[in-house]
Amino acid sequence: DGHTCSDDCTLKIWDTSADLSQPTTGEGHESWFHLSTLSGHHGRTIFSAHWSSEDVIASGAGDDAICLYAEEKSTMVEGPSYRLILKKEKAHDMDVNCVRWCPQDPRVLASASDDGTVKLWEL
Repeated sequence: DGHTCSDDCTLKIWDTSADLSQPTTGEGHESWFHLSTLSGHHGRTIFSAHWSSEDVIASGAGDDAICLYAEEKSTMVEGPSYRLILKKEKAHDMDVNCVRWCPQDPRVLASASDDGTVKLWEL
């Protein structure tokens, strides 16, 4: 699955399993299917989101915060549901522009900010 983040303070989860090897154009030929919207956790534009190998989604935004989300496995009635598992207010002194999970250690998250710093977080 994929994800997008936005100026409307939402993080959207998409099913990207459609065959993307064949380009599609025109109406009715969508390659992605919307699964879930996460909202209400960031107060400003979400600039970055990244999915860990452990299925935890991290997001960073203009409210200087980092949020972590996990899928709630028991609520798959109409599609996946995600819950906020951690919010770090004031993770940086300015906008959090990028969050990325370490490919070698799924417990380590890097974040970069307009304040000129890169921080490593161990969970």
